[in-house]
Amino acid sequence: MSDKVVVIFVEGYTEIAFYKNLVALLREKAGGQLDCEIETKNLKGISNYEKDVVRKMSKEIIPKHPDAQFSVMICYDTDAFIYARKPPMNEDLVKKELKALGICDVSCVEAKKSIEDWFLLDKHGLFSSIGLPQNTKIKGSGIKELERLFKLKNKTYAKGSENFNFVNALDIEKIAGQICTEISPICRALGVSCPSKKSCKKQLS
Repeated sequence: MSDKVVVIFVEGYTEIAFYKNLVALLREKAGGQLDCEIETKNLKGISNYEKDVVRKMSKEIIPKHPDAQFSVMICYDTDAFIYARKPPMNEDLVKKELKALGICDVSCVEAKKSIEDWFLLDKHGLFSSIGLPQNTKIKGSGIKELERLFKLKNKTYAKGSENFNFVNALDIEKIAGQICTEISPICRALGVSCPSKKSCKKQLS
């Protein structure tokens, strides 16, 4: 068993699929092996983060890896904070409670403004998976644009749902190269360089 465990908390099934594919890409870039174990946990909505991150760490993950050193990644969409009257999660409180458990390496992975904006970075893969012509125009951003594009083929996009097969059709490396800054905490925790464009700062240490 590895003495280091990276725990990635996400909002829904769609995010689970994306981050698992991202980790698979980073593992490939690292030569097929990472020097840590990875736990990816679906909290089914950011409103559950404050209570469930600490509860799952203390009740499930720490007992499973009692001697491990933990790096905790808290992944969320920034639009939940931009547009909400009351932020759905108190980041400082979560970090304080994790520190009380002996976990000091805690990072936030912020999708700006939403993970759907990341999906839109690979138009080719997205349109192919939905069944849209490659000359389809993107007219907006985020969830609303994903909903509109799916609706063009009489399909429904529901954030966080188990209907995430389209994520597997996306070119994760292409997307990752454009969101180097946002995913840098995960790259750092895994000890892998960002699979970035040449214009993006490489080594994350």
